[in-house]
Amino acid sequence: MKHQVNIYGLSRGLLGLLGLLALIIGLVLSTFMQKQDITPNVGAPTALARVQTITTATAAGEVYTLFGQIKTWLQQDPAALAQVAKMLNDTRGEDDDTRRRMSLLYGALAESTNPAAGLALVDLLRQRLSESAVIQAAAALGDQIHPPKAALDALWQEVQQPLSAASRNVSLLAFGSLAHHLDNDLNDATMRLLSLTSHSHRPQAEIEVLAAMGNHGSMAYVSYIRKAAANPSPQIRGAALYALRFLPSSELRDWLAVTAAADASNAVKAEAVRSLRVLSRDAMDVQRLTIVARSSTDPDVQLQVARILKNSCEEVDRSLRDHALGDIAQHTHFDSVREFIGNGEGIPVKSH
Repeated sequence: MKHQVNIYGLSRGLLGLLGLLALIIGLVLSTFMQKQDITPNVGAPTALARVQTITTATAAGEVYTLFGQIKTWLQQDPAALAQVAKMLNDTRGEDDDTRRRMSLLYGALAESTNPAAGLALVDLLRQRLSESAVIQAAAALGDQIHPPKAALDALWQEVQQPLSAASRNVSLLAFGSLAHHLDNDLNDATMRLLSLTSHSHRPQAEIEVLAAMGNHGSMAYVSYIRKAAANPSPQIRGAALYALRFLPSSELRDWLAVTAAADASNAVKAEAVRSLRVLSRDAMDVQRLTIVARSSTDPDVQLQVARILKNSCEEVDRSLRDHALGDIAQHTHFDSVREFIGNGEGIPVKSH
């Protein structure tokens, strides 16, 4: 998923707008970054027994290796799916150790190419075994390789009658992502998300709806997103500009850059830069990024743009990127930005 809900574990208390999305980068990835050789030949009973011994103190490499074994087992043994689902069904704890064990199993189901894995996740979501189980099942569905159509209805049910605010938010994001990936009934999914706008009176609720729209990426949301970009709340304006990152329209990208440049909030400009970072592939995007950077009074925004120009935009001529960097450097009031842009690369930098 793009904005993606591939979290299989969630820290409580960090359930804000795009802060939640940062968590949704995936416990399986963030916790298991130290990749080691995976030895998938451990017997299934042994692997499941080892899952029960995982705690928050277990080394990341060991957990990652076990994750690989469970994932491979799911690919090779038709009976594995039922055993993994049963273990999750029998798990009721809400402590950190239990959540870490659950995250491994939900992550393995999310990455399984077995079409039945998606249906198993739908069943686990609908059982509402615990708040953590609902959150992780919803997140895993949002990242499932072969999501079943039934997942949309299951996620929507959790959006309408949530177990908690966190479960609603994750289910909403996953719903948007699945609507993007499933080819059928996209109009129905669009109408469901738009129906939430009539009663998203709380700022946080509107932010969550905008995030789900961004995950879906339908042009049907443009009118609502444009209106949200003029909201008095900078948080809502920022969410609106961030939601544009997956809408395939160069006209919208022009509007995003101009709107961000005129906005008084550097936080809103930062969200626009994050959207443009995803889109930065051509000469026009270089110009858009430069417009936002020059309008900002925040060195962090200007540094974000400089990093994108240096490290992205691979399809853009290097001289054009260097010209844009030089333009930013000549107009910035921050030595840190000029120093970063110069960095021995021969880019012309004037000091104030």
